[in-house]
Amino acid sequence: MNRYPHYEFSKAEVEAIKLAWRDPAGRPALELIVNRLCGVMTAPYVPGDPYTTAFVSGHRWIGEQLTRAINMPSDKLVKEPPHEPVGVRTATERAAGAYRRK
Repeated sequence: MNRYPHYEFSKAEVEAIKLAWRDPAGRPALELIVNRLCGVMTAPYVPGDPYTTAFVSGHRWIGEQLTRAINMPSDKLVKEPPHEPVGVRTATERAAGAYRRK
């Protein structure tokens, strides 16, 4: 049982990941990300170091979500992409505005 919530993919996100997976150049890149960088096939436990264990678990969660998207039947997805809140600026936009005021 996974104790972390699954990422809710939009149909467009799943299609983009699947497109990369089907591409001859994209598949090795995704395999590198999922297997080597995210360590999906390794145990995340680091003896005596709970902080590193948590960090490695986060990496592994990302790889699990990518694997889930690759194996997900995209024709059954109905969720729309998330909408950005109107009038909310990102941290980068706020920082750029603060820099301009100086």
